[in-house]
Amino acid sequence: MPSLLNATDISDINKNINQNKAKLNSVSKQKDSINSKLDSLGLRINQRLKQIKLLDKEILSLNQNIQDNRSQNQDKIDELSSLKARFQDMQVRVAKIQTELASIIMQDLIFSDILQSREFNTKEDVVIQETFKVLRKKSLGQIKDLKQQASTLDKQIASTQASIAKVSALINTQVTKQQNLTNMLKNQKTLIASMQNEVADYNSQLKDIDAKRQSLDDLLTKLNILKKNKQEELKREAERKRLAELERQRILKEQKEKERKLALEKARLAKLEAEKKALEAKAKQANGKDIDSINKNIARQNDKILTQNLIDSASQRDLNAPIDVKQIASSYQIAQTIRYKGPKTIAPLTNYTVEQNYGTYYDPVYKLKVFNEGVILKSKENDAMVRAVMDGKVIYAQEMPVLKKVVIIEHANSLHTIYSQLDKIAPTLRPGFIVKKGYVIGRVNKSLSFEVTQKDKHIDPMDLIK
Repeated sequence: MPSLLNATDISDINKNINQNKAKLNSVSKQKDSINSKLDSLGLRINQRLKQIKLLDKEILSLNQNIQDNRSQNQDKIDELSSLKARFQDMQVRVAKIQTELASIIMQDLIFSDILQSREFNTKEDVVIQETFKVLRKKSLGQIKDLKQQASTLDKQIASTQASIAKVSALINTQVTKQQNLTNMLKNQKTLIASMQNEVADYNSQLKDIDAKRQSLDDLLTKLNILKKNKQEELKREAERKRLAELERQRILKEQKEKERKLALEKARLAKLEAEKKALEAKAKQANGKDIDSINKNIARQNDKILTQNLIDSASQRDLNAPIDVKQIASSYQIAQTIRYKGPKTIAPLTNYTVEQNYGTYYDPVYKLKVFNEGVILKSKENDAMVRAVMDGKVIYAQEMPVLKKVVIIEHANSLHTIYSQLDKIAPTLRPGFIVKKGYVIGRVNKSLSFEVTQKDKHIDPMDLIK
């Protein structure tokens, strides 16, 4: 995944975005498929749950029927036991009556034999004989009634036994059905457990898919951000190149203008040199009373020539500012530098930072080396005062193309300080004006260019500052 985010070409980024969109679409289809399976499983589980509910209800009803039938069967068994007890009691009574009947018959036979052995029977004998007949008849009647009752009881016992057998068979059938229903219920629960495991597995897959989808969403978001940043970067690069080209054209135009002005300055310098030579020739021919006046004119002419040389030097440095890599490759030169041996002094600004040091630096726009013959001091205040760093004499104080307002001060030992990029020059300053260290010579809003020269050599301005 990190390699996808390392893509630097818009086409590669778009390719990665399309590939991940396809993956996201595939993941979404997988999710839809699993959701469909989950819906189907949910319906099947609900159907099974309904079947379980029906089975539970049927088993509950069957249990109640079995209990009722068992209770009814128990009543029949109790009734059968009572009937059997009555039947046995009746058999005992029949046996007792039969025994009594046998005794009566035996006594009757004995009494009959006795009566036959007599010649005549008494009234009492007749009564006794009739009594035996009545007793025998009564016993036979009782036996008959008891046998009828026994027959009825026997039928009731048979009927009760048949009823018990029927209910027992029904109970057995119901128990078998109950076992079958219980097994069906167990199977349904097993199926539901299996389907619930399947649901859990699908949910786990959904969780993985959601995580993968989230990862793809995050990646697509990052790729879109990368694409947007890359597009903005390309726009910025195109704008930078456009502005650089405009700046190059502007500088080229300014350079041509400066070349024109430099040619004028050189012509002026040549004129000054010619005037100086004329004065020197005149001095050789002059008498004693005119020599001082001529020497003063020569000194003033030397000041003008020196000032013009410093201005030409600054203009020439500005003229050599980077315009095109081919031009700069052949124009890069390191200025001759000497060390400053005098006492330390104040800085031209009170509150500042060093924006550009003295010496060679690498230009990030044109990608080449440039030698800076001064320092650029960035003021931390608007309208900041610029002070002379030493006592000296002003030899130049006016505006110059590109360098804005420029002040050049001559010091002892042929030392010169050059202050350029000024926004204002003190109204008191003019060529020949004497300044003391710390005198306010002008003001800047942003940056001050500060250079130090001694004869035809350069000095790092920061060597002067405490």
